[in-house]
Order: sequence, then C-alpha cells, then structure tokens
Amino acid sequence: MNREKMLEGAIGIWRKAVLPVAQKQRIELTSETELRAPPMVLFIGNHSSGKSSLINHLLGHNAQRTGVAPTDDGFTFLFYGEQNEQLDGEALSSNPEMPFSGLRRFGAGLLRHIRGVSVKAPILKRVWLIDSPGMIDAGAEAQRPYEFGKVVRHIAEQADLILLLFDPEKPGTTGETLQVLSQHLGGMEDRLRIVMNKMDLFADIRDFARAYGALCWNLSRTLRAQDLPHIYTTMIPGPDRAGLSPESFTTALDELREDINALPQRRADNRVTRMLHDGREVYMRAGVTEALRGKLHALLTRIAGATAGVGVLCGVGWMTTLNIVQPDARFGAHLLWSVTLLLLLTGAGLFGRKLYRDAQRHYQSDLDRIFEETFQELLMQPGRRADLIHAWSNARPEFERIFSVFGLRKLGRVRPAELQLLKEAIEVDLPEMRRDAPEP
Repeated sequence: MNREKMLEGAIGIWRKAVLPVAQKQRIELTSETELRAPPMVLFIGNHSSGKSSLINHLLGHNAQRTGVAPTDDGFTFLFYGEQNEQLDGEALSSNPEMPFSGLRRFGAGLLRHIRGVSVKAPILKRVWLIDSPGMIDAGAEAQRPYEFGKVVRHIAEQADLILLLFDPEKPGTTGETLQVLSQHLGGMEDRLRIVMNKMDLFADIRDFARAYGALCWNLSRTLRAQDLPHIYTTMIPGPDRAGLSPESFTTALDELREDINALPQRRADNRVTRMLHDGREVYMRAGVTEALRGKLHALLTRIAGATAGVGVLCGVGWMTTLNIVQPDARFGAHLLWSVTLLLLLTGAGLFGRKLYRDAQRHYQSDLDRIFEETFQELLMQPGRRADLIHAWSNARPEFERIFSVFGLRKLGRVRPAELQLLKEAIEVDLPEMRRDAPEP
C-alpha cells in the first residue's frame, strides 16, 4: 500500500467510525478538505525575527514585506498559482477548495486580518507557507481583535512543521510568545523547530554563545518537553558582513530547506496522526458523556421509583377512605385525595428536577473522577496513563464548554456498538494501516 492509498483508507475509517460520534457530541473535527490539503509550514516569532525574509528566500523572490518595524498584523497563506492573486479573509475561508473554513469560527476580527496569496514559486507546488504577525509583549495582545493564541493553535494543528523564529539580538520570549508556547502548542513538540536567524549580526563567537545560551535557557523554562526542539542557526545569504563565518549557518539553512522539502513524503503520516488525535478525543468525550448519562439515568430511575411509591401510597389511602366514609361524603374524599395527589406529584416533580440539575452540576465538577472510572482499564495499561491524562487535559475544556452550553440532553446518545467501533478504529485499524505503509 502506498502512502496516498493509506491516507484514503484512513479517511474512510475516520468517516465511518469517528465522524458519526463526533457529530452526536457536537465536536467540530478536521474536515476532509483539510485532511487532503498539501503539507503546510507555519512561521511564528517575535517582530523582526526574520519570518518574512526567510519566506522570501524560500520562495526565491520578495512576496512578503520585510523590515525592522512591524510590517503586518495578520496571517498570510501562501500557495501556488500561475498568477499573483490575493484573496481576502472572507473569500479565503469560504472557498470550498481551501482548507481554511475553520477560521470562520474566530469571527470577523480575524477574517479582516488574514489573506491568501497565490505565488508562482516551485516550492509552493509541494508545500504551502503561512506567515504570522510578530508576537508582542504581555498586555499588548489585548489590542488584537481576535484571540491570537487560539488562532495559532488552530493553524498549528493543520501544519506539518512549525518554525519558531528568534532574533539573536532579542533571544528572550515576549509575553505572547510565552503564552503560545506554554498554553497553545502543547503536544506539538514533534513538529516544532526553533530558528535562530540573522547569525551574520554576531561580531564574534562569544556574542553567539551568549545569545544561544540565553535562548536555550528561556526555552527550557517555557516548554514542557524534556528535550529542546532542534535549533537551526541560520542566516539569509547576502552581502558579506563583518562577524562570524557564514558557512556553517548557510549549511543550517540548507538543512532547514531539506526538512521542508521532505514534508510531502511525511504528509500522509501527519494526517493519520491528526485523525488518531481527533479519534481519541472523540472517544474520551463520548465515553465520559455516556458515563454521565448512565449516572443521571440511574438517578432519574430512583426519582421515578420514589414518585411511583408516593402515588401508590396515595392510591391505597384513597381507596381505604372510600371504603370507610359514607356515600354522601365520597365526593369530598375524591376531591381531598385528588388535590393531595396533585400536590405530592407536583412537589416530587419539582424536587426531582432540582435534584437532577444539582446532580448534573455535581458531576460536571467531578469530570476527572468520572474519566478515571470510565477508562480505568486503559489507564492501567503499561505506558498509557501519562498519554491518556495529557489527552484528556486537552479535551476537557472544550467538553466542559459544550456540556455547559447544550446540556446532556442535547448531546446525541452514543450506542455501545458505536463506541466499540470507534475504539477499534483508534486502537487497531488506523495504527495497522500506518504500519503497513512503506517508509517515506
């Protein structure tokens, strides 16, 4: 099986086992257009870190504006086209042939700050490039008309490679960089690379060592991974400058280019990895939802049983009263017991509804325990617990939001057979399909 067939087969499994459950759980998944899209590289970094200059170098001509001062406050999506054309955010996100419809969820504030640009550059036939606005200091992010970190997370989930660029003169992390690294790029360390650009600015090896050490120190305090991502130390070829010899830095730039050129071969693996990630999240959320539903159903059964018991007692009392009162007093007995039964059943219903709402709030605040109970068997398997806990910590915030907005009754019931099919897809079918594919 070649890798393209592997991808198509994986999409078939995803469509059959993952998508139906996700729709019932109101989970928005990666679309098929996104799964079939070319590989993408996301460039992020502080202002003046050289993102646009590096993109222009890879393209072979100046498609992006460059400069020391901020030159752009939005995202630019670069893809191949025979003519140089531009699409605004509305046109880009609504084009059914483009994998960017998910950007619409962030509102008009973002759509006004994205654009698509078609460029006749050979590299874009294989890989699409995404430029981003320079990250800024703490507090200033409130000036953006969209949630920058969440947008970066959304785009990074589609990207096959994330390049985080630093200016050697400012190797520290701004407030926004710190936020993105610590809160929004978790679990993506395998595709994150660090680029320390503009190496030609260093006067000697001591300047380079100080800046490199400062960068490593800052990253070690920010990233949750045990090991730092690969750090490319690069410089864009240009006029000779005084300072360090450029040979090793241009070699690093060639290595970076090779890493980008190899993405099409890794594309299918990355997409299947994305489907596995989506499938595990859907499985966890559906499992917790059905566990919650089971607990609340048991509570409703007890409430219904208690209400039925009250009704039976009232019926016994009613019949007993009718047998001992005189015939001319039976109308009054009927009236008395009818009112009594109505009041008792109304009270039981109101109390039951309050008890149900209180139980739902209680269980919502106790999701971690319910997760542990539901997936106890998987959590006990060797080497699985840490990964499952990490996946649940990523899935829980959105689960809580959906649960609080729609409530349990608005989430479709997932049958045990559907959960079993989903489990087989993420535990057996998708991993086996990837193992059977040839190495890239």
